[in-house]
Amino acid sequence: MQRSQKQVHILELDGLRGAAIFMVLVYHYVSQQGAAPAGSLTASVQRAVSMWATGVDLFFVLSGFLIGGILMQQRDSPSFFRTFYIRRSVRILPIYYLWTTLYIVLVLAAGPFLRAHAHSGMTPQLGWPVYIHYLFLQNFAFFSLAGLASAWFGPTWSLAIEEQFYLLSPLIVRLVSPRRLSAVLISTIVAIPVLRILMLWAGHPSAAAISVLMICRADALALGILAALLWRRAEFHAWPHATSHCSTPCCCCPWPALPRSGSGRRKRRRAQWSRWVSPSPRSPT
Repeated sequence: MQRSQKQVHILELDGLRGAAIFMVLVYHYVSQQGAAPAGSLTASVQRAVSMWATGVDLFFVLSGFLIGGILMQQRDSPSFFRTFYIRRSVRILPIYYLWTTLYIVLVLAAGPFLRAHAHSGMTPQLGWPVYIHYLFLQNFAFFSLAGLASAWFGPTWSLAIEEQFYLLSPLIVRLVSPRRLSAVLISTIVAIPVLRILMLWAGHPSAAAISVLMICRADALALGILAALLWRRAEFHAWPHATSHCSTPCCCCPWPALPRSGSGRRKRRRAQWSRWVSPSPRSPT
C-alpha cells in the first residue's frame, strides 16, 4: 500500500549532501597530493581518508532516492516524460554548456599564452575528448584528457553518469510495474558488483576506468530508488511499531525495550522516540 504523498523538502538529506561534499573535498585535498613519507602524520591522515572517495557513492544513492521519488510520484501523469526532461534540462544544461563552451573559447583565444604559463608546458587540448562533453559521454573517454582540460572537465564524469541515469530511469519507472520494480532494483544491486569483478578479471584497464561508467555505478543509483520505493509504502513506516517489545527495530534500539505499559513519563518518552525514528512519510524533492 502506498500513502498519499506531498512534496516537501527533506532537511535531513541536506546533511547527507554536506557530509558527502566534505568527504570528497577532503579526499582530493589529502589523498591526491602525492605520497607522504612513511610514518609521517600526513601519511596517517592519507590512510585515514583513503575511503572517503565513497562520498561520490553517497551522492549517487541520494540522486536515486530523489529522482526515483519524483518519478514514482508522477508515474501516471500524461506529461510524465516531458515534464521530467524539461525540468532536468533547465537545471543542468545552461550552466554546464556555458562551462564547456568557455573552455573552448579560452583555448582558441589564448592557447599559446596558457601553454607558456602552464606548469605542464602543454597546449590545452581540443578535439573529440572535449567535444563529447556536449553529449555527456566524457566518462567513456575519461583518461583521454590531460593538463588544463583534465582539471577543467575532470569532475564532470559524475555528471555524465547522472545524465545517463536521467535518460534511463524514467523509462524503467514508467514501464516496470511497481510490484516488479523492487525485484529489478534488488537484482541490479546484487548483479553490478559481480559485473565490476568480471570486468576486472576480463582484462579491463583498471578499476578507476570501470568506476566512471554508469553501468558500474548502477547499484548505488538502484539502492537510492529502492529506498524511495520503500519510503512511499505505509508498511515501511509502520514496521517499527510492529515489534512486540520495542517501538523500534531491535538493531536500531540503543537501550532495552521500553515497556508497553507504565508511567505517563515512560509513555511520553516511548512516543517521542517512536516519532523520531518513524516520521510521517514525505516525498523527496
